[in-house]
Amino acid sequence: MKKTVGIAVAFLLTLSVISCGETRQESVTVQQQTTEVEETNKNLDDGEITSAPEFSDEAYAAVFESYNRVKSSLVNSHAEGAGEAGADLVTSLRQVEADPELIAAAEKIAQEEDINQKRTAFRGVSGEVSELLKGKIASGEIYLQYCPMAFNGEGGTWLSTSKEIRNPYLPETMIKCGDVRDTLQ
Repeated sequence: MKKTVGIAVAFLLTLSVISCGETRQESVTVQQQTTEVEETNKNLDDGEITSAPEFSDEAYAAVFESYNRVKSSLVNSHAEGAGEAGADLVTSLRQVEADPELIAAAEKIAQEEDINQKRTAFRGVSGEVSELLKGKIASGEIYLQYCPMAFNGEGGTWLSTSKEIRNPYLPETMIKCGDVRDTLQ
């Protein structure tokens, strides 16, 4: 009887060691996958320009570059980066003598602490920047994208250099929600 109990205990210990090793391996694999996903999410939209638009005026190129940095920061839920890019956007909008209401909306992006307030201000900026850039693109394309789910179903547009959707309004829950509505050339 003692021998049977001893064998059973030895078997259970062996099984425990084997399964702990498998669990540890699974844990490492899951941890590696989580790290990979986190790295991917950090770079969901790093401002990489896929259609390489060129502008007829460098001042408008600066507007778009600043705008694109704001969008990328919002996609990555980086409030500080959106604020810094928003300040650059204000400067570039002043250089092209943009509408004061557009500049005021860009100032909100620069000044607000809350990322959701920055996103709300960005929504207003997007349509106006789209209008501002029409006729200023010398070559390449910029895509006007739209998510119907943003802002509790009211929807929101943004500009992108890629056809691939990277939603700046709902990056945590609906990063790929949206479609291309227009192409600026």
